[in-house]
Amino acid sequence: AMTDTSSCGGVAADQRYEACLVLTPGLIDATGVNASVKVDDVAGNSTSTSDTTNAVVDTKVPVFTSSGLTIAVDNGVSGVAAVNGGSISADKVRVNAALAVTDGDTITWNAGPIGGGSTITNGAMVTVLAGATKNSAQFFALRVADNAGNTLLTDTNAVDGKTISVDNVIPAAPSSLVLNGGIPITSSSLMSVVLTGVTGEAGLLMVAVVGFGGYAENWSQAVTGGPFSLSPHNFTAFADGSLQVYATIQDDAGNLSSDGQTTGTKDTGVSALQNVSLNGGNLISSSQQNSVQLRFQATEAGTLTYQVENTGGGSLSQQTYTVSGGTFPRNETVSVNVSSLSDGTIRATLSFKDLVGNVTPQVSVSVAKDTVSKAVTNLKINGGDKIDHINRYMSTLTFIANELGTANYVITGPQGSPVTGTMQVTATGIQKKLGLNLSSFGISGAVTITVTFTDTPNNQGVSTVLNATIVPRF
Repeated sequence: AMTDTSSCGGVAADQRYEACLVLTPGLIDATGVNASVKVDDVAGNSTSTSDTTNAVVDTKVPVFTSSGLTIAVDNGVSGVAAVNGGSISADKVRVNAALAVTDGDTITWNAGPIGGGSTITNGAMVTVLAGATKNSAQFFALRVADNAGNTLLTDTNAVDGKTISVDNVIPAAPSSLVLNGGIPITSSSLMSVVLTGVTGEAGLLMVAVVGFGGYAENWSQAVTGGPFSLSPHNFTAFADGSLQVYATIQDDAGNLSSDGQTTGTKDTGVSALQNVSLNGGNLISSSQQNSVQLRFQATEAGTLTYQVENTGGGSLSQQTYTVSGGTFPRNETVSVNVSSLSDGTIRATLSFKDLVGNVTPQVSVSVAKDTVSKAVTNLKINGGDKIDHINRYMSTLTFIANELGTANYVITGPQGSPVTGTMQVTATGIQKKLGLNLSSFGISGAVTITVTFTDTPNNQGVSTVLNATIVPRF
């Protein structure tokens, strides 16, 4: 029934009658719709009329079809939508929905689960942004509005159970990185250098090491998350010097962390021992044997190991000498007592280890040791042991010298002053001292001739004594 009230939006008592019509949702979607009105008076008379407005009526809500819904991930690892990193660009997600019947509809989707906007055009690609969704199945909200303003809010899961896996959490950079246990890489360790550290999750750990001069190497290894110790790596190709280490973790979805960094040092070189000498390269004498100088030039701090021996047999125990820090290069001296070693060839063998464990090749130096002076032999006066009235004015002293050096003679008679002198022995064999005047000794009595020989190394002289006689003239 129609009323002249305001209940259906009219003005009360204006002689205009209105009726409220409630259209059932989902039944009509048509154009050219007109209404018909019939009026009955109290006497039973009636009349009817129809409007000609040709109205458009649409009470049907759009319906999505499951067969027309797709969710695509561009560049994803195993279908996972990820941020990625490095040379791999971020993944893109596209949602494309379809309706059972189209009627000037506008479809949008919400890309919030991948960090995108809330009103994305149907079928448009959206780049995955970093967020907090970790390996989680995600669905996307859908909205459709038709040309009459009817709207529907739903989501991909409700339409067809469709979700995708999203991982837009960027892994934390590897931490607590330590190269070679935190100590320099030496010649003994360079073939098997280990990098340790910690990652927050499983994935592929990628390592880059840049050395002196820009030389670099890269390698990777799968890790399970938590503390790791990578397989040993060969650092032979790197030059000595500082090393810069970069490590990143790529998770199973392809997300790449920022660099974790640490440094290291390669030190496999040690300078060969220089200017090594034993006793200055000179023969060791009796006066030197208790403190023989072993010298070398040090180019860095470390430890010298040395052993001294007689090549014919016998050796001193191995010793070490510490070279402390300071200014290099510099000369170092070690005092060695070789008195317990026999005369002969004395050899010192040395090697040097620097502070990180690199060791030089051995170096040997040798010198002769001669601590005993040899006595002269065949000491004679005038070819025998007699001095007579003729030769006492021009006596001749002879002897055989077995090595080079200095012979000091003292001839003492029964009276008068002793006759003394020095002879330089420049060649071994028979030595002669001519023209000795022994006339002051008198015409008879005992004469003592002593020759003391000191060799070239200045070993203490050894004396040879001849007892001679002055023979009287008859």
